[in-house]
Amino acid sequence: MRSSLSAMLGRAPRHALFFALYPPVETAAHISRFADRMFEKGLLRGPRVACERLHISLNGLGTYQAPPNDLVGRASEAASKVKRRRFKLALNRLMSFQNRKGLHPCVLSGDDGLIGIDLLYGAIYLTLRLEGLRCPRERITPHLTLSRETTALPDDFIEPVSWQVDEFRLIHSPYGESRHNVLGCWPLED
Repeated sequence: MRSSLSAMLGRAPRHALFFALYPPVETAAHISRFADRMFEKGLLRGPRVACERLHISLNGLGTYQAPPNDLVGRASEAASKVKRRRFKLALNRLMSFQNRKGLHPCVLSGDDGLIGIDLLYGAIYLTLRLEGLRCPRERITPHLTLSRETTALPDDFIEPVSWQVDEFRLIHSPYGESRHNVLGCWPLED
């Protein structure tokens, strides 16, 4: 619907490309139940991220009017060269960010349990640069977004949510369509 509305108004829809980590199905369901409890308590009220789209964004490749197939091919080739070991991540903090739209995404983040993400991000970043691809950010703050709120929540520790990271994915996300298209998936080493 939004794509057709954009087309009628003469604006092309935007398409984001990025690498990401997804929790296993049972872990995503556990996180979603945690968010349910936060909504039931009235702590969260804003638009929430659907269970199947819960993820941790890694390296962004930019936003485009149409999905750039040549970039997808080059990024996929670069991703196949990334060699990192599997790792366990742990999210143990509930916190809010502030974004450019004045919203406060409520996110799960962590401390020492995110070292593996930093190492994987750095390996992808370096490989993309060596392949001559644009990499907007040299560093990230790893997090998993639960919802987008109008007010910030105080930081708090939570019972850790963890999983074994076995792979990373290349994602195409058309803005406004609430979906992620997996363009590629690369396993991590044992």
